[in-house]
Amino acid sequence: MYRGLDCVVGTPGRICDHIERGNLKLGRVQYLILDEADQMLDMGFKDEMQKVFDAISRQREEKGEEKPLQTLLFSATLPSWVQEVARTKMKNPETVDLV
Repeated sequence: MYRGLDCVVGTPGRICDHIERGNLKLGRVQYLILDEADQMLDMGFKDEMQKVFDAISRQREEKGEEKPLQTLLFSATLPSWVQEVARTKMKNPETVDLV
């Protein structure tokens, strides 16, 4: 991880662990993809997801990253927490309903 990464895949808890250990630098992140966001909430990952969002925002600001972060959030249902993430963490969110 020290030489740089193109893609990181992991649970919110594991990603937080790497952030806290200083193993994962997020200052140049361009895309954040959250799959099964509703299930992450059901499994109790809300606080960890908030920490990931905060770390990305803080580190991007410190690096002076000018490109906007593109966040893609996938969810089978739209509970209030998922809607709150879209409203507060995304710019001009779009909803695609496949049902």
